[in-house]
Amino acid sequence: MAVNVPNPGLFLSQISGAVVSLRNDFTTLQRLNNYITAMGGAEFLEAATPNGMGMAPADAAVVVSTLGNLTALASAYAGGAQAQQLDYQANSEPLWGGQ
Repeated sequence: MAVNVPNPGLFLSQISGAVVSLRNDFTTLQRLNNYITAMGGAEFLEAATPNGMGMAPADAAVVVSTLGNLTALASAYAGGAQAQQLDYQANSEPLWGGQ
């Protein structure tokens, strides 16, 4: 006998919410990557304000690398080329901000 069976409507709503959030997050990551790329990539991130973000080179490299990798994963999610085999979770960990 199953224990703690969830309400079907609430459960399906939770699944739908998670899937929509994933779609939206992939779109956001692609847009962020496109913006940084259009502005000059790591050079933009490293340049002092008002011409850039003033990041340290190592931090800029992490942002560029992680967004590039997650954009490739988002592209595969949307039917594009297969993304490389990579531990995307560990790759993005420096950007978690302790969360």
